[in-house]
Amino acid sequence: MRVITCSHAKRHLAETMEQVSNHAGIFVDVVNHFNLVANGVRDTSSATAVRTLEANWESSLRRAETMFDRIMKLTEECCQ
Repeated sequence: MRVITCSHAKRHLAETMEQVSNHAGIFVDVVNHFNLVANGVRDTSSATAVRTLEANWESSLRRAETMFDRIMKLTEECCQ
């Protein structure tokens, strides 16, 4: 896994915004960070990364969907 720096996040957002027509709308991006540690030792092998993704994929997706739903609910409450 890689460390996402602030400059990387800004660049990623800029690249994504280029894909949105007229640069209008709301962009939501959820980034999960995991520490890859096996038996107390940092392990950056691809096998450990894959196991971590497999173990956390569904819960990460549910968490992102919950966050998005909360944001949409707030906009609905705000704009009524």
